Amino acid sequence: CGGTWMVDKKLIEAGNWEELARLTREAVALVNE
Repeated sequence: CGGTWMVDKKLIEAGNWEELARLTREAVALVNE
């Protein structure tokens, strides 16, 4: 399934894994509230 539909395609194409990880942590924190 993956989650490519949830993030800006440009982040993936640029290989900006640090920003993708940050966004993931932010999303997980929001879910856990």
